[in-house]
Amino acid sequence: MQIENTLQTKQNLVLRLSNDGITEISAYGMRDFFRDEMDALDLNNTVKGKIIGGYDIEGGGYTLSLQPHSDGDYKTLSFSETTRGWVSFYNYKPDQIFSFKGKFYSTNSNAGDTSKGLHEHYAQENLHNSFYGSAAFDSTITFIFNPKVSMPKNFLTIGYEGSNGWDIESFVSDATEPEVFNGNAIERRDETRQVLSYVDGEYIINPANGALVQPAGYAAAFGTPFPPYTKNRAGFTRKENKYMANLVNNSTGNPAEVSYGVDVSGIKGMTATVKISTDRNTDLGNKKNCLQYLLIIRNHHIKLN
Repeated sequence: MQIENTLQTKQNLVLRLSNDGITEISAYGMRDFFRDEMDALDLNNTVKGKIIGGYDIEGGGYTLSLQPHSDGDYKTLSFSETTRGWVSFYNYKPDQIFSFKGKFYSTNSNAGDTSKGLHEHYAQENLHNSFYGSAAFDSTITFIFNPKVSMPKNFLTIGYEGSNGWDIESFVSDATEPEVFNGNAIERRDETRQVLSYVDGEYIINPANGALVQPAGYAAAFGTPFPPYTKNRAGFTRKENKYMANLVNNSTGNPAEVSYGVDVSGIKGMTATVKISTDRNTDLGNKKNCLQYLLIIRNHHIKLN
């Protein structure tokens, strides 16, 4: 992978050299991103940042790490030859990136344990999202629901097929045009409460006093970590590896609104931006799948692959 980021051209492009010649791969939906990030790499002609790049022979693409002059805000991301797009950001800051004998590696000289400064990616014995001996980072995915494009929607219920261990961190509608109340322009968005994973949302109602008890408190409340009482779910419920949850409105009301928040079902909007993440309790560091989402919108079932 070739990087063009010279003071003479100011182009800030990412170029790929392959059998079909030289191709600008920063043009695949990321041109503004790379322009802004590369402009911020150097403080001046003396204090400079760096760009580390390498071919990922196992993933079939290119990995690039933009590391500005300050130590904090690096960006490591990958381009896929299969999908012709930039597919993921990563939580590691490499010194080198390379493929060798069919395997993909990176190094980090600042790893706390120097014996773990060389990292083999995709190795079965490694925890997912753990690099150079670190604890496993959360995985997050942000995407937009926009079925039936021209129809206003009421998002009521969400479900997915895949693995246990996914939370919905946020579910937010698009913004309305600003309305003026008492001289102030207010832009309105609907949003839901967080949806907990199947494990994180588990609780039992204590028959002795009606208190809600989560799994961490079972032994203290009931004398056993496996009490013989009905388990309830505050987030996703499960049936045959399909997980479903009601969307609970968490919006603040505008001055003219009578019903809002938990008094209404779901959220309203033309589109919704959703962020999901792995939880901190379910099979940490191991693989989790999220294959397909299902929305219930005004009693219509819509599959989102």
